[in-house]
Amino acid sequence: ESCRSKKKRLLMIRGADHNDLFYKGIDEYLQAVKELAEEVAKT
Repeated sequence: ESCRSKKKRLLMIRGADHNDLFYKGIDEYLQAVKELAEEVAKT
């Protein structure tokens, strides 16, 4: 909500929290970052 950009997405990794996100959901996280970077690069 505090991000004013329309290009945003909430990614929730099941079973992960702030401290173990990379251990439980690194593939999903990196895929989401890649998709965002590709979308931003188009503009």
